[in-house]
Parts: sequence; structure tokens; C-alpha cells
Amino acid sequence: YAYIIGMLSGAFFFGSSKLVKHKLRVDDPLDAFAVHGVGGLWGMLATGLFGDPDYTRVYYGWVAEGSQAEDKYSGSFFGGTHVLGAAVVAVITIIAWTAFWASIVFGVLKVSGVLRVSNDVEDAGMDVSKHGGAMYVDSAMPASSKFAPRTMSE
Repeated sequence: YAYIIGMLSGAFFFGSSKLVKHKLRVDDPLDAFAVHGVGGLWGMLATGLFGDPDYTRVYYGWVAEGSQAEDKYSGSFFGGTHVLGAAVVAVITIIAWTAFWASIVFGVLKVSGVLRVSNDVEDAGMDVSKHGGAMYVDSAMPASSKFAPRTMSE
């Protein structure tokens, strides 16, 4: 099952990375959302789908050995319902919790004027304007720009 989960993980990562960067046009150079957000959500759902009864019985130790209730505590592909249900509730809860707190934090940052950099800094790029060096050696930044990369002699 690990092979199937891993192959689907790769597909979900690739798809969500392309969606965020190219369709939604969100600046996520490290693919943090694709790795942590989508990967984490898929990991929770995969547990609900592929949860092997041999492992889930141990995890849900309050279920008596040999009882009929054990089947409910397996992944959906093993006939269970409870683990996937719990995973779906967890996914919805985490999305709601994250959206709530992110809205508050980013709202405060936006109102206070520190959420975005100036247009000059954005045009130059954060590497040059804030860190003093270009990401790539062949930078398209004109040398006359106040954010142009510094040389070793400067």
C-alpha cells in the first residue's frame, strides 16, 4: 500500500504545486503549501483509506479483541468507516482552524501596512533588495538600479 500512497502523493504534490504557482499565481518558491498542506491532508485521508486492521486494532486499543466492532476501526479499503470519518473531520477542522487564524494574522498585517513590500522592492526581487545578492548570476537587473547586485569590490 505504501507504493500506491507514495505514487498518489507525488501526483498530488505535482498537481497542487502547478495549481498554486501557475493557475492561482501564488508566490510559493519552496512549494510549502504543496508539501505541507496537500501532503499532510493526503496523509490523513490515506490513513483513513488504507489503515490496515492489524495496525488500527492496536491503535484503537479500547476495542475488545475478536469483537465485531473491530471492523469499523479499519481503513475504508478494509471495510472500516470510523478511521476515514475521523480523518475527514480532522481535515475539515484543520482547514477551518488555519483559515480562521490566518485571516486574523494576515488581516492585522495588511491593516498595519507590513504585509507587502513596496513596488520597487517587488520589481527588483527580494533576493536583491533585501539580501544584497541575485538568486541567479545572470540577473536581468540593470546595473544602474538602486537594487542591483553588489560586486565583491563594493
